[in-house]
Amino acid sequence: VTKGLADAQDIIFLIFIVGGVIEILRKTGAIDAALHRSVHHLGHSPWILILGCFAMFSAGSFTIGMGEEYVPLIPIIVTMTLAMRMDAVVAMGMVWIPYGIGWGCAGINPFGVLIAQNIAGVTLTSGWEARLVMMLAFLALGFHHVYRYAMKVQKDPSASYVANVDYSSGFETPDDIQLTRSRIAILLVFFLGLAFFVWGASNQGWFITELNTIFFAIGLISAAIARIGPGEISRTFLEGCAKMVAPALIVGFARAIAVVLEDGQIIDSIVMSIAGALEGFPAEVAAIRDRIKGLLRGKSDDLRDIPVDLSSCSAFSRQVLRALRRVKPGTVITYGELAAKAGRPGAARAVGRIMGANPVPLIV
Repeated sequence: VTKGLADAQDIIFLIFIVGGVIEILRKTGAIDAALHRSVHHLGHSPWILILGCFAMFSAGSFTIGMGEEYVPLIPIIVTMTLAMRMDAVVAMGMVWIPYGIGWGCAGINPFGVLIAQNIAGVTLTSGWEARLVMMLAFLALGFHHVYRYAMKVQKDPSASYVANVDYSSGFETPDDIQLTRSRIAILLVFFLGLAFFVWGASNQGWFITELNTIFFAIGLISAAIARIGPGEISRTFLEGCAKMVAPALIVGFARAIAVVLEDGQIIDSIVMSIAGALEGFPAEVAAIRDRIKGLLRGKSDDLRDIPVDLSSCSAFSRQVLRALRRVKPGTVITYGELAAKAGRPGAARAVGRIMGANPVPLIV
């Protein structure tokens, strides 16, 4: 277990750092102020309000995994929908539908996507374009349903599913929601930092170390702009880290399970069982099975001629694995040398992660 926790230390500390920095950003009030200002500017007509909330809330979840930050906005949005002769169902749909879609199709959400991509060993932020297209399609469907229901309630208030609900009580909004110049500067620092990392991950092979560095910088610069003292920064950061203990332990124990399977040679037993299950298959498959069995028993063999489907891997992962297949069996090569062969000098850490998640390690 301790070895598994140690092996997952990079992603565990990423979880803690991201949680702490997001808590600092919330402490500055910049996130709450931006959300409240945006909602107030959208309240001119039903379709603008619904469409604007869909775009804003889905973007927050798609990029940085926002969710609970939306809760204080609920009474404001409910008030606005009631003023437009709609109901609370419309208000909740405007918040939680884009939130769910944004999380489900997240592109660079550090709490979900980046953690999963690190564990899988694929390039960080890869595939965000495809998930963005998926999100837009789901948002269009969600908007259609919410807007259609809103128009139905406007025409006939008795058609509301919550026509008899009392809206006199609810969540309280934060005391200070002014979007000051310092808060605008903090938001700019945050989004520029994210954009900088996306560029680095796509073009320079940046990975967890660089992501941690950027988040640390975002937190420190934001705290300096908001004039938060060192003691308050430490307390706020630790509060954010404390909220991330459960996710960090889940990742650590998941890696511990993998270590037990590997070190106990349970994985090897599973592979041998699968190979045995291939009895009766065509001669070509049986030949590959026999060669793999021989390799597991210590027989030297060159398996580079066996065709492998790498379509499920990211583009950079395919480059690395194809470069590795060109290396003669028994040759020692460093991650840095392999990164150079794959056309990405300096991406040694990313290559190491790809090797750790190699889908066909017996052949490639």
